[in-house]
Amino acid sequence: VKETDIPVENIVIISGPSGYDSLRESRKEEMGWAQTIAQWIPGSAHSTFWRGVAELWFYKDNFTKPEANPWEFITKNVPRFFNTLKGIEIRFRQPHTSNNSLLMQMDAINNGKPAQRVQSLGEYELEHDEQRTNITYATSSAYDAMLDDDFAATQFKEAAEKSGLNFNEYEMDGVSHGDYYVDSEVK
Repeated sequence: VKETDIPVENIVIISGPSGYDSLRESRKEEMGWAQTIAQWIPGSAHSTFWRGVAELWFYKDNFTKPEANPWEFITKNVPRFFNTLKGIEIRFRQPHTSNNSLLMQMDAINNGKPAQRVQSLGEYELEHDEQRTNITYATSSAYDAMLDDDFAATQFKEAAEKSGLNFNEYEMDGVSHGDYYVDSEVK
């Protein structure tokens, strides 16, 4: 926690990971593969191309659905593949999508320990008799294949309550981890 003269009244976490444990198991395994690829292919750790390949791999369930016969598998899954690819391309162009490499994000989650930082903030405010910050967690109303939103929200809630911070949780349509908003957009 760093001292500042700027009062922080509310911290809004938009479907954010509380730590490595808040990632879904299948995604942890896939991140292991991404780390292996990054070791073997120079420059891939920060490549937009490889980020797209990784995203496509993460969403492979969209276009590898079993069908009654090989012809149906091809005729149904090929369009699904291109729809998924188009969705990834569109998402990469959105102003609120994080374009950091997945491995950089993993390092930030591992080293940042977001839930512990919330608890540290509360402990600091108690120790220095400062105003109490509100922690607001916005969960997605849709299933997130990367993040276990419920687990993350619970971790943030426990961290906030351990250190005397107020905690609010709201389920919202249209939010996703990796989104960010600036003050002018929220008003």
